[in-house]
Amino acid sequence: IMDSVVGDDLTLPQITALKKENFNLKLRIYFMEERMQQKCDDSTEDIFKTNIELKVELESMKREMAEKQELLVSASKALESLAGRDSREPHQVREQVQKEMDALRDAFNKKIADLEQVRMSYTKMMASIAEQAKCKNISMEKQLQILSASTSASHPNQVYELQEALKDKDESVYGIKVNDLWTCTYIMSKQVLTQKLEEKENELNSEKKNALKRDKTIQGLTQILREKENEVKLCHEIEDRDEALSKAREAAHKAQLQKYQGAEEHQNLLMEKQTELAQLQGEHHAKVLETQKLQRALDRKELELTGLQQAKEQLEMELEDMQQQKKKGDKALNVSKK
Repeated sequence: IMDSVVGDDLTLPQITALKKENFNLKLRIYFMEERMQQKCDDSTEDIFKTNIELKVELESMKREMAEKQELLVSASKALESLAGRDSREPHQVREQVQKEMDALRDAFNKKIADLEQVRMSYTKMMASIAEQAKCKNISMEKQLQILSASTSASHPNQVYELQEALKDKDESVYGIKVNDLWTCTYIMSKQVLTQKLEEKENELNSEKKNALKRDKTIQGLTQILREKENEVKLCHEIEDRDEALSKAREAAHKAQLQKYQGAEEHQNLLMEKQTELAQLQGEHHAKVLETQKLQRALDRKELELTGLQQAKEQLEMELEDMQQQKKKGDKALNVSKK
């Protein structure tokens, strides 16, 4: 273009017309930039509103699911200890939660890495487009300077070529604005993913703390179970005492039959047996009372066990519903981001 401009002459009115057309094109570029900025602001506001609504819904579901899960785990562990279930179940639950959190963290990291790679590609593209637009702008300015200094005759093809060059510049500016809008959306998506990853990590840490609490609860319930075993042993001891008491009564009866045989030794033996019998009767009465007390406590524990079993079944159903709702919320969030 510059070679043809140098070789031909333009009249002053044509130069003035080209300057006027250049001014009109610059004015169009200005209004187009203003319109693109307004569209970017509107799109950003909609994205923020959608993001806030999704975050509120997700936080509400997380809080409710955490409460239900905590109650469910506590009931499950209590039932496991009281019913003598396999102690490997809590460990398996923690491993499953850890695997899910690791998988979620890997998915978020991969998503962020993919977005980062795409952002770098678009950044390079934007830089290339901006450089091309800059070069075209410099070329147009030089051409206008040459046209302004020239007083030669006009060449129709030059006006067309200048118009095409300005049109290319207009399209380049539009492409830059579109890429700016995409970059803005990418940054907000990355922030949302990062924040969600942090929330999941906090949830994992909270689950670990709850696991420690559950372990302490299991230890307490194990201690209670040991006490119950001791109570059973005590019942066996009471039975042994009853047997000894029966033998003592029999011995006392024999001693009473022999008391009239005139042996002082037999009389003393009878008194000792009666004393021992009285002591055994007192101990037996105390053990009977303690056995009744333990039986009432055992009945209460069985009622609690039944209630916990029912609560566990109810909470398992609610937890399954909450997990399905959470999956739907995550899918909705992914669709909104796309």
